[in-house]
Amino acid sequence: MVYGLLWTALSLGVGLLMMLVLLMTTSSSDIGLATMAMFPLSVLLAAMFFSSLWFTFLGSFQPDDDALIDTPTT
Repeated sequence: MVYGLLWTALSLGVGLLMMLVLLMTTSSSDIGLATMAMFPLSVLLAAMFFSSLWFTFLGSFQPDDDALIDTPTT
């Protein structure tokens, strides 16, 4: 639950920041710079999201270090 809310908030925050930068540069003739900066930021955010999904998935199925049931050794 917290994981999803955190990524939603981060995605919305970065999206709002990119929209703000785009709106600030709309009045000038340098709109290409803002759009060129928006694409790498969105790709970086997507890469961060999908790599965190992999480590969350991997951590869900790995056994813990401490066994819950002691197995006898012979």
